[in-house]
Amino acid sequence: MSGKAKFVWNGGEWVDVTGWRRAPSRFPAIHRDTTEPMVHPATGQTLDSKSRFRAITKAHGLVEVGNDSLTSLNPRREPVESRKKDIAQAIEMLEQGYQPPPTESLSDWGGETRMIE
Repeated sequence: MSGKAKFVWNGGEWVDVTGWRRAPSRFPAIHRDTTEPMVHPATGQTLDSKSRFRAITKAHGLVEVGNDSLTSLNPRREPVESRKKDIAQAIEMLEQGYQPPPTESLSDWGGETRMIE
């Protein structure tokens, strides 16, 4: 036997538990269908059933995203040479007098504006 031995105090004596493993569970995991009430973003309904929530999500052509692992937190970047070329082109345009158009502001829009508090 390699490594250190493990002992636990049980019933007034030290018991060697080196290599002991818990027996596999003979019972299946229980996953309940109920959950805390939540509002479905597609319909506005308040639901307390996971299966009903997922059925509505699927019926609206949506995808439920939970704690799935993301494949990449950073989007792919363009090759360095391509970025260098774009930067050089932008500098050349500015040196030739290019001025970008002014940015649009809310007052330029002319539509109805509402303040949300």
